[in-house]
Amino acid sequence: MFSYVTEELPGFVADFFPVDPNARSVMGHSMGGNGALVVAMKSAGWASCSAFAPISDPSTSSFGVAMLSKYFGGDKAAAEQYSSTCIIKAKLLAGVAAKDIICPTMCDTGTSDNFEHHL
Repeated sequence: MFSYVTEELPGFVADFFPVDPNARSVMGHSMGGNGALVVAMKSAGWASCSAFAPISDPSTSSFGVAMLSKYFGGDKAAAEQYSSTCIIKAKLLAGVAAKDIICPTMCDTGTSDNFEHHL
């Protein structure tokens, strides 16, 4: 999905619609919210990112761990490469300035999410 969202889909959209390639944004909800954050941090060219109720650390949430273990065969280090929380921590430890970690981002968890403890 990562290469689809970062390479194939933008190319497809640009081929069929009159879009400004410098005004791309990415958004997602729940696990897709984490995905949007990951895409915005791991690939260049995004003008903005929106994440709604993102499971921002799937490497530690109960259902995130179960899902990521299926994708990565229990390789925790590989799974952490797709956890927005882990990516932020790694970038900060590497000396990246907080303002340079991600494009302008809106992250909203709402006030009564049944899965708030996973966000």
